[in-house]
Amino acid sequence: MPHEHVGRHSAATITPHEYVGRHSAATITPHEYVGRHSAATIIPHEYVGRHSAATIIPHEYVGRHSAEAIMVDGNAGDTVAEAIMVYENAGDTVAEAIMVYGNAGDTVAEAIMVYENSGDTVAGAIMVDENAGDTVAGTIMVDENAGDTVAGAIMAYENAGDTVAGTIMVDGNAGDTVAEAIMVDGNAGDTVAGTLWTEAAPPEPLFPRWRPSPG
Repeated sequence: MPHEHVGRHSAATITPHEYVGRHSAATITPHEYVGRHSAATIIPHEYVGRHSAATIIPHEYVGRHSAEAIMVDGNAGDTVAEAIMVYENAGDTVAEAIMVYGNAGDTVAEAIMVYENSGDTVAGAIMVDENAGDTVAGTIMVDENAGDTVAGAIMAYENAGDTVAGTIMVDGNAGDTVAEAIMVDGNAGDTVAGTLWTEAAPPEPLFPRWRPSPG
């Protein structure tokens, strides 16, 4: 939904506009005004209309982000194994991850490209399409409708409980840990193949291990 005014787009919708404040979590909002956007929001450029290819510029102001889940941290030095880290300050590095800097013009190997038009493809990069159902090998796909799958890519769903193999999901709760991937969901309890739980507390097992009663 590449429109200038927000408020009617759904979660996990890419909204390249300048006005923020009413969009939901897990929304990629390429605009210059920040401060009241929701957690886990990626802002790919400072000014609308001139996307910085191979560069994601997060918000300059942080504080409500979810720890270790698309980490948008004011302080550098946090690390996530094979995950994405978003820093305000440049110069941080993450093994096998994407680095998002607050300054424009930075480059990232196998970086992220954000397009307003659907159908664009980027090898080893992130593809953001307005239309659902598009697929990109080794890229990220953000769809309004749940159920779409992308091999080795990221899927942002409006509904919790969706699963994606080898993808990144982002939790709405802080204090989560991620190994090999990030879960992006408003609700905890979702699972992703080849990932860890990104919840504040691990779930209770479906079938608790039997233990003999004391005595």
